[in-house]
Amino acid sequence: MFTTITPYYGIQELHGEYIWEAGESAAAGWLAGAMLGSEIIRVRFIRPPHFDKTRYRLANGGAGTLPYHSWIVNRGDEQWPATSSQESAEAILASYLQGFAFSDTEIRLTRLLANEERVYGLGERTGDMNKRGQTFPIWNVDPPLRHNASTLTMYASIPFYIGLQRDTGRAYGVLRWISGIPARPRPLRLSKETVWWPISSLALRLLMCCGNTRI
Repeated sequence: MFTTITPYYGIQELHGEYIWEAGESAAAGWLAGAMLGSEIIRVRFIRPPHFDKTRYRLANGGAGTLPYHSWIVNRGDEQWPATSSQESAEAILASYLQGFAFSDTEIRLTRLLANEERVYGLGERTGDMNKRGQTFPIWNVDPPLRHNASTLTMYASIPFYIGLQRDTGRAYGVLRWISGIPARPRPLRLSKETVWWPISSLALRLLMCCGNTRI
């Protein structure tokens, strides 16, 4: 059974990242959000006891730090422009902290889809380019014989999708950032109403491209 994270309390700021206790107490975990420039939002949900306030140097030796190890990120959190106030940051991040839930072994993100929204991406797959209404695992195989429209996975699985709202022209992207191979790959479900994304882990990290340019 999943427990939805709502509400959250006790905001604090550490090196440009804002951190809240999730649920009624820190026993549920922590939500952390950071604005990386004007168009990228990083959100983390961390279950106990994995929250670590240690800051890590960049792999290339550059200035700035990160709240996790990374071999590819070359710009620290402190190098991004700061928002004008804590109240402003909380207002911007609020909508991106919604939709998280947890069980004893999993974390789940659920995001609502607009009526005229299309979903693209997630790697090489058969079938329609619009993946709304489909369910498939985010891992891949090399089909031994041939593939057809019923083949769920092919040569590359990429945990990134783009949502395009046809009526407004608004587009955005969501990247699930995970290192290594999940112990138990779980399928991503794109129903007619929501994106349902579970992960067998005690930490979930997302990058959200929150652009509003008309296509």
